[in-house]
Amino acid sequence: MERNQFARYALLFGMLPKDSKKVCKMTTAREIWTAFEQDKTKRAYASEIRLRRDLYAAKFQPGEGMETYLDRLEGMRRQLANMNAVISDADMMSIVLQGVIDSHRNVVRLFNRNNTGAAPNLATVGNVLLGEDETDKACAVEVPVKDQPALVTKVMAQRSVPPNPKKKFKKKGGSGKKTAMVGRHSKPRRAMTPMRVTVGGNERHH
Repeated sequence: MERNQFARYALLFGMLPKDSKKVCKMTTAREIWTAFEQDKTKRAYASEIRLRRDLYAAKFQPGEGMETYLDRLEGMRRQLANMNAVISDADMMSIVLQGVIDSHRNVVRLFNRNNTGAAPNLATVGNVLLGEDETDKACAVEVPVKDQPALVTKVMAQRSVPPNPKKKFKKKGGSGKKTAMVGRHSKPRRAMTPMRVTVGGNERHH
């Protein structure tokens, strides 16, 4: 009887308050331990099922980033390993490719077992996906084709407009009058010869 009470008190003392409340009314240490073990096993199994579901249903989000996506999956894999639910590399590779089938279809086809003749490696799959993500980021920095006409219009508008060409004039003799410059193909005018008119024996020039 004393041994039972000692074991009972020891178990209750080592439990969290929320767990001890569930078994404190039990009379024997064996009952307390059995109920505690079943409760913890039930919780762990429920957590494992929930975590496994989240891992297999994980999808890559376009704005998430490939490195973040792979780290998220690896984190869930480690949690399952701590629950003695180990996920193999082959299963993990299938999970990773399944999550990117909508956004990286070409990569999934590249690692198709029927095309390559051999099963791909998990590390290789991760490296290829990270490389594709870096390429997508580099392409996103470039100006899209649909925005190029607007960019050209903006550049043309910023250019200075040259002034309209005007006819050049030169002054004649300094009198202030302006005459149009004579083209190189125009002929010079001949000076008029004064006419002589005789009136009553006197000559007049006109």
